[in-house]
This record gives sequence, structure tokens and C-alpha cells, in this order.
Amino acid sequence: MEKQCCTAQEKPTVDDFDVDPETFHDLLQKRPQIKLIDVRKQEEYDEGYISGAELLPVQELSQERIDALDVKKEDEILLYCRSGGRSGHAVQHFKQLGYTNVKHLDGGILAWEEKKLPIKKP
Repeated sequence: MEKQCCTAQEKPTVDDFDVDPETFHDLLQKRPQIKLIDVRKQEEYDEGYISGAELLPVQELSQERIDALDVKKEDEILLYCRSGGRSGHAVQHFKQLGYTNVKHLDGGILAWEEKKLPIKKP
């Protein structure tokens, strides 16, 4: 007997929310309305960040903090951290709060830098 827990469409896959650095960069270039959120700590952000990013450390993720960034449930949201771990967890947190279009940078800012993509310094 087949379990009725999840259909193939409901079951989340890594590909649903992982975005490689080149695609991430292209999305940011082509869609200026995207909400870009850096979920690292302040001191990491201060070492360099992706242009246009708002800082919201994963430890401080809450509906109130998300609202303060003027992010709506239907907005296209891209997240990143240092290596992809924290932003992957943050994607799940956003989805639990009802955000439907959330993705993250696979490999984090380390993968971004490896591809020689631009970093801003404060």
C-alpha cells in the first residue's frame, strides 16, 4: 500500500530552491524587484556583500524583522550566507511563514566569489 504523505509535486527537492552563482547573478540583473537578503552576521556582511542586499542574520529571523524590510509574501526573495547552509535553513523558515517564492545561493558567497562575481565593501 502506497503512503499518502506527499505527492511528487509537494515533496520539496533541492532544485526547488538552490540557485547557482551565475543564475543568481542573472536574476539580480534582470529582476530589480527581487528582495535580496544576506542572512550572515553583521561582521561577515562588513567584510563584503552582494550589491543590493539587506542584512537579516538568520538568528534574528522573525516575521517582524522581515516586515521591517518591506518584504511581502508574494515577493521574489533570494537569500545567501557564507557557504549555503544558513540560507538553506532560512529558506525553510520563510516558507513556514508563508513566503512562496524563496530561493538561496547554492554555495553561498564563497561560491559567488569563486566565480569572480562582484562584491561590495561597506
